[in-house]
Amino acid sequence: MNTQFWIKHTLSFLFLSALVSCQSNTPKTSSNLDTLAVPVAASASIDTPNAQAAIVGNDLDEHNCKGSAGYQWSVLKNTCVRIFEDGKPFVAYGNNTDKTLGAFVIFASNSSQAEVYLPHTEGSIILTATAKLSKQATSGTLYENTQEHLSIVLQNGTQYLKLNNDLIFVAK
Repeated sequence: MNTQFWIKHTLSFLFLSALVSCQSNTPKTSSNLDTLAVPVAASASIDTPNAQAAIVGNDLDEHNCKGSAGYQWSVLKNTCVRIFEDGKPFVAYGNNTDKTLGAFVIFASNSSQAEVYLPHTEGSIILTATAKLSKQATSGTLYENTQEHLSIVLQNGTQYLKLNNDLIFVAK
């Protein structure tokens, strides 16, 4: 009977110790509340200056594209797009030393323009279609932007992104 008494009291003591140790000793002050993540539905009722910065996913750009969800503005489509879903992928090529980087191209539905998204570049670059190549052509310039020195060229039937006369990305 004495053993049961000690076991019961020891277990009770351990249980109470665990409960007490899990409680935070930090008092809840208004400065602590400023850094707490707040559900989006409740965010409208909070009037603290840091409340908007604390909300995860609150990163809409000037076009209401949510960058944290992978959306970027497309000038050609006039909407937010995920370039990795809507664009044609191009992988690093030639003298492009960082083989982990890629570029994406979105083509206008009428093929008159191409929108190029390059790594480490804000926004996109619009290229205009050049003279149409014949169906049998295996080489030539398809799209270009002379101001940016960027073009999409066809060489031996493969599309490349060309910057300053260097082939830097190849269509995947």
